[in-house]
Amino acid sequence: MLEQLLKFATEERWEEARELGEQLRRQGEESETFFILFATICGVFGEDLMEYEHIICGLQKYPLNHELYFMLGNYYLGHQKSNLAFLCFEQAGHFCEDPSDVILIRENMKVAASQPEFCVNPVSVIISVQSGGSVLHECLGCINEHLSGISYETLVVDNLCLGQEIAWVEQFEYTKVITCEREADFAESVNIGVKSSGIGNDIYLLTDDALLMPNALFWLRMCLYERRTVGAAGGVSNARGWQSLVLPCQTVNEYAVEARKINVPGNCVYENKLWLDGLSLLIKRKAIDDVGLFESGAAGHLYSCIDFGMKLARAEYEAVLCYNSFIYSTSMDRINSLVQEDFDRLVCKWKFAPSYYSTSRTDILEKIMRPQKDEIRVLEVGCGCGATLAAIRRRYPNAHVCGIELVEEVAVYGTYMADILVGDIEVMDLPYERHEFDYIIFGDVLEHLRQPERVVQRIKKYLRPDGRLLASIPNLMNIEVIVSLLKGNFTYRNEGILDRTHIHFFTLREIRRMFEEAGYILTDIQVRNFREGILENTRENERIIEQLYQIEGIAERLEFEVYQYLIEAALSEEGKG
Repeated sequence: MLEQLLKFATEERWEEARELGEQLRRQGEESETFFILFATICGVFGEDLMEYEHIICGLQKYPLNHELYFMLGNYYLGHQKSNLAFLCFEQAGHFCEDPSDVILIRENMKVAASQPEFCVNPVSVIISVQSGGSVLHECLGCINEHLSGISYETLVVDNLCLGQEIAWVEQFEYTKVITCEREADFAESVNIGVKSSGIGNDIYLLTDDALLMPNALFWLRMCLYERRTVGAAGGVSNARGWQSLVLPCQTVNEYAVEARKINVPGNCVYENKLWLDGLSLLIKRKAIDDVGLFESGAAGHLYSCIDFGMKLARAEYEAVLCYNSFIYSTSMDRINSLVQEDFDRLVCKWKFAPSYYSTSRTDILEKIMRPQKDEIRVLEVGCGCGATLAAIRRRYPNAHVCGIELVEEVAVYGTYMADILVGDIEVMDLPYERHEFDYIIFGDVLEHLRQPERVVQRIKKYLRPDGRLLASIPNLMNIEVIVSLLKGNFTYRNEGILDRTHIHFFTLREIRRMFEEAGYILTDIQVRNFREGILENTRENERIIEQLYQIEGIAERLEFEVYQYLIEAALSEEGKG
């Protein structure tokens, strides 16, 4: 039947081709030839959506097929998206081995580049060598392999580590070594590379322990040129940290196989972030020109990444995490934490803690279980910069997400995350419709309010009858808080259960009472069980704890082990009235 479909298309018997193509589609045909032919047939009939969907489905299964990239380029060219069209044509040329097809691809690249709105730049790959070149040879080999036919250069910034190895590094095609005059930190190395890069080139930061995977940079570039407002696009990796992706792999080859499945087009692959890690980070040149270089002098590299993300956001650029751009890191346990010195420095510069207000709550996300295409509406109270709402919007592309944030200096950085209002939830007038939201979220917020009972009662009218209120609430009965109290201490801290900004404290019984009196029923209670860290786990403390558990009539032992409760609440019949 596939041969017959090809015959119909070759003879331009389009009606017959359309009917047979539909039959094959219903039967589940998934060959490369089918996707190419059926997308072509849909294009003939002006069925743009069907054409696009079958090109995308084809690339998801056959991500190295140059014809599908060429077709995707033509699709974008027909929709006045010359930047995306050019990138697709360029990628088609990367995979194409037929000289006659290469000529056609290059002609189409010229057509895309001639459009008034075209502005795609070549790429300067900057690798900062901080600890020797043990993996650098593989790193450069992957770059040469996966970027052949792409307009790029590689700048290896040697932080006085390579020594005699410089000679073999420069043997790689399009590669240049820049040796620092003195020992430089991450930001200084990046800045040296940027200053040495080609004029107007976009900048791609890649660590010296990372191996570029097929199509990883391509999809970052597609994201970067998706909208004028995107200033930076970052990828995911197997390295533990902020942008990790857990995969069931052990070897590099296994990761490479998985990467080919991940680095494909998809509907839910972009997530707005306030900042991105420098492990695999592509930055638009205009964005760098507008906001300046990375700030150096920090104890760790994360300060520079967060600070640069803040500068991008202040200049109204988007930073986007691309879940379809995976690279392999040979250092899975690379240092990826913000030291206190850098945390304090960020707070001093930006007047709030960016890392605190830009973290998405994965535990709350897991409580939202709806079909992916549902048009859900979500309100988060105390949303910070909107990171959790942005994560919801990625998972549910048709979602409408709203936020309320007390601190104006924080809310202004959530421009691309959600519709955020600035105000005090306890006194502000809310502009929402009755029964507007499927979910209302209070992530570690209620303990900061003067009258949390009144807030949860007041907010319920905005919840749909079948909606859910989700809240995370710290547990005052945590055993280490109790032991500390028994010793006469109730010392406030900068974070945790005894956070100095907490006004109210809760136990499980008080949580139940508050929600039930406000017209809710608790439909699910989950716990996070770990020690608060107020006390050292000395033998004396453990002895007190064991003795405390023996007291007759006290609450169940589990309630003392809980650090935080994650609550799901529905409206009671009385609450719906």
